[in-house]
Amino acid sequence: KNGLSGLRIACYYGCLLLRPKEVGIDNYEQPTILEELMEALGAKPVYFPYKTECCGSYHTAVKPEIVARRVYHILENARENRAELVVTSCPLCYFNLKDRQKNIKKIYPEFKKIPVKYFTEIMSQALGV
Repeated sequence: KNGLSGLRIACYYGCLLLRPKEVGIDNYEQPTILEELMEALGAKPVYFPYKTECCGSYHTAVKPEIVARRVYHILENARENRAELVVTSCPLCYFNLKDRQKNIKKIYPEFKKIPVKYFTEIMSQALGV
């Protein structure tokens, strides 16, 4: 038994990891590799329709307000599906989902932060590393 037992996780792929489909590591429309990994580690992946929506990608450098709005909708979708945490495998998605939450609060004052972790952090926790 580990600290992940029953933890409700939204698995976020974003748009860069799976596209173009010729080089993607999973089905680009309905990926499952992160859900399978999280389940194997003891977590409970939640239904998350926004899991392949673009977070705004590199717009974060010049148009952070666009990214904040996109990330707001992604994280609210995770929350609506009762996720306690969002996990990702893309470093840029990680930055946008985690660090843009402070910008979101300025646009949407009712927004409640949700933890975002890189998949290797979850693996370390599950394995007791």
